[in-house]
Amino acid sequence: PNPNSVYYHYRKWCKDATWQRINRAMVFLERHRVGRLPRPSAGIMDSQSVKISDQGGLSGYDGNKKTKGRKRHALVDTQGNLLEVVVTAANLDDRQGAKLVMTKVERFIATRLLKIWVDKGYRGDLDVWFHQPWQSALEVVESDPEQKGFAVQPRRWVVERTFAWLGKYRRLSKDFEQDTQSSEGFIYLASIMTLLKRMEK
Repeated sequence: PNPNSVYYHYRKWCKDATWQRINRAMVFLERHRVGRLPRPSAGIMDSQSVKISDQGGLSGYDGNKKTKGRKRHALVDTQGNLLEVVVTAANLDDRQGAKLVMTKVERFIATRLLKIWVDKGYRGDLDVWFHQPWQSALEVVESDPEQKGFAVQPRRWVVERTFAWLGKYRRLSKDFEQDTQSSEGFIYLASIMTLLKRMEK
């Protein structure tokens, strides 16, 4: 089909949250397939900074990752299924990004999340903010002080694996979109395709 026609419908579904709803339904089906309840009781949250193309749009500099571009703030369940994502400028603090993600999560999912694992970048009074409306406990995964070299972090490796899954899609190698809503749409699409492949097995 004509690329302009396809993109029109893609953008329409980004704006009315259709991709978001399809991804949510696919996560429910996948969890049911492996014998889990549709709505998870625990999750893992992290962010990923990526470069942007020459397309332009919202951008910022992440001093920790030494990356100029955008940041993908993601919440996944304990299997690595994408529950929600928010794309912002790369200079946005992870704690602020976490608030944006939780505000966007479907309320029935948010109120069931009893625990969320994060890294040390989320330290501060964020645990109080999470507990007040949703009664969720925020747990910071600390690395072993005696650790030498690289080591897999408990629980946090799940969300890192999700970023690796998403990274297999060429369109997500960097952010090619001018609008962050379109960026989120492609992340939902990659998640949907990943879930479909699992269900085919």
